[in-house]
Amino acid sequence: MVFDYADAHAGVIRAPEMWWLANRFGNPLYAFYAARHALGTPLDMLWYEPSLSGAKPARAPLSVRFRGAGIVCLRTSWADPDATWLGVKGGDNRANHSHLDLGSFVMEAQGVRWVVELGGDDYNLPAYFGARRWTYHRLRAEGHAAIVYGPGSGPDQDPSAVAPITQFKGGKSPVAVLDLSRAYGSAVRSAQRGFRLVEPGLVVVQDEMEADSPTDAWWFMPTQAEVEVAPDGRSARLTRQGKALTVRIGEGCPGALTVMPAAPLPGSPHPARQNANAGYRKLAIHLPAVISLRLAVELDARTGSPSPAPPVRPLAAW
Repeated sequence: MVFDYADAHAGVIRAPEMWWLANRFGNPLYAFYAARHALGTPLDMLWYEPSLSGAKPARAPLSVRFRGAGIVCLRTSWADPDATWLGVKGGDNRANHSHLDLGSFVMEAQGVRWVVELGGDDYNLPAYFGARRWTYHRLRAEGHAAIVYGPGSGPDQDPSAVAPITQFKGGKSPVAVLDLSRAYGSAVRSAQRGFRLVEPGLVVVQDEMEADSPTDAWWFMPTQAEVEVAPDGRSARLTRQGKALTVRIGEGCPGALTVMPAAPLPGSPHPARQNANAGYRKLAIHLPAVISLRLAVELDARTGSPSPAPPVRPLAAW
């Protein structure tokens, strides 16, 4: 499935013009995509190029930063259907069809999408593209796999904020770090969020924040998996499609995991007719009245007897 940030949906995009682009620019990656998703439409047959039909992305980079959109994609393999794949959203909240989703992400491992985007809501909702846009849960930061500082009745991220990618590193253990400081206005002095694909099946998401006065922090992770939280709240086991993922709070980090409905927080807007998000829930961590924060969360889909996760280090040392 695609990285369905903003008003997009997670379904596969079938684009026969990828055959034409592959031939025009001599890029076998475009043919690889077209061949995987072709439906045999007239345009597929018109633009099909036999010499490119067996193309494989052997030399394609596993980790890519798209500077214009502020997107990072990290993966462990193109050939393995059980590969670990991570899509990270930075960029500009003012972009067309945007949500308040800076710092949000999706994750797949073992062929399962564990961390999901809820997607857009009904375009016919009142003022969906107008004055009420940021009242709808799916469009707010609290409806995404994001961290929210100082939520309330207004927009829970600045609708004009930009989150630049301040660090990107490919290779064996790729890293991306976003600066979210402008997303939360006066609620924070600085805020960063880092993502590290440590090894196949293991991802670390780490947040660091400094504020001038105490602020509430909410960490959210929407999922369609079944969730069982450990009695001490320090870990949770997610199961879906016969597979399992463990979510752990990093050693020495504050907080406890809980499971919540994929619904607005108390004090957030509750407009009628919006999507009820049946079949979804969100794993959450609530940290009230924090001034300084370092929170690392490990998402572990490894099997067997894996090695321990790496120690928690400042993002500046990643």
